[in-house]
Amino acid sequence: FVLAFVCFIYVMKCFRHMFASALKDNIKRSSCILHLASACVQGLWVLFPLLYLLKSFDFVGISDYEILNTGVHYMSKVVLCSLLVNDFCLTVKEKQALTLAKQERQNQVLLVEKLQEVMKEKDKFLSATSHELRTPLHGI
Repeated sequence: FVLAFVCFIYVMKCFRHMFASALKDNIKRSSCILHLASACVQGLWVLFPLLYLLKSFDFVGISDYEILNTGVHYMSKVVLCSLLVNDFCLTVKEKQALTLAKQERQNQVLLVEKLQEVMKEKDKFLSATSHELRTPLHGI
């Protein structure tokens, strides 16, 4: 029972991480739909231990437990599959492309900052050089 509870907590944590990542990278769908889907999936998965407890304390018979458990199992699969089929979550390639684009933007910002520093140094050098060139020419 303890191992099952630990596994359940881990699965719920993975679901939360998956939906948090989908919400963070939300470029395809509205966040309202993703929040609703997250609540549906987590709500369905909470029903598994609840059904187990109902069966353990003899509130439901074995046949009713099997029917309810199978129904919840298939409903959770339907919700997850519909999320994947309808492009609510990013694929691995899309996630990699998004990460690469972020890195490129950061590199561009760093490059612009470095170029601005170089331009300031160039202007200082040219102003000092032009002054040094003009000073000896005044005597001539």
